[in-house]
Amino acid sequence: MIRPQNRRITKKEKRDIRDSVVRVLRVLSNHRTQTPSHLCRGITRQLEEWFERLNQYRGGLFNLLPKTRSSNPLSKLVLPFLEHRRMRGIFGVQLVAALTFVGLSGSPVVADFPSGASDEQVEITVVEAPETVVRTTESPFQMPAELIGVSQSFTSYHPGVDLRAPYGSPIHPVTEGVVKDVYFSNWGYGQAIVIEHANGYTSMYAHVSRIFVEPHSNVDRDSVIAEIGMTGHSTGPHLHLEIYKDGKVINPAKLLPY
Repeated sequence: MIRPQNRRITKKEKRDIRDSVVRVLRVLSNHRTQTPSHLCRGITRQLEEWFERLNQYRGGLFNLLPKTRSSNPLSKLVLPFLEHRRMRGIFGVQLVAALTFVGLSGSPVVADFPSGASDEQVEITVVEAPETVVRTTESPFQMPAELIGVSQSFTSYHPGVDLRAPYGSPIHPVTEGVVKDVYFSNWGYGQAIVIEHANGYTSMYAHVSRIFVEPHSNVDRDSVIAEIGMTGHSTGPHLHLEIYKDGKVINPAKLLPY
């Protein structure tokens, strides 16, 4: 292993490192028709080169990464690239989610969220909830916020719903669960929370303002996890909500009472 040099990284060297990120994105675009396992091997080779170069400098990799309360600050660095709508449309929501919320190591990349994504799929897989879902007060799912309206519905290129609500109003989980991760960013989804639920469900709450939970916190339907905000790429106060079942995105409208 190359030992760190006793000096700080220069602007030119930072640009070189950014070029490495661009090469990672090129690997994605050049392998569009291959399976995620092929993609991940190519990405891993590029990232290993990137890590090696970063570790040559004092402070190493984590000196350059954004601050985060989650366990994987690297995901915050690539989040602005991967959450862009065109990226999600080209590479598929499952692959983007795997790369964004991944736990990277020296081994091939393995998705940490959402789990269960198929190695045979690259494009977005939209799974409709069963038509037998009954929207009653006994449903395990609830509206996460005071609803004013829906500004954008669920589509293949928008794998969630945008729920308009008063700025600063409370956000509740759609159902009880455990906080998987908390993200802080000025890009894309802005500040976001991921919660794991029973029966293979996972939910994500994006563009929030104040956050009141930590990773591994237990939450129930009455818990206030955050407040409605407009962090990241947002034109007004709203909550971007995504729901996954066994790692595959589903339309929240099939589960929520609205």
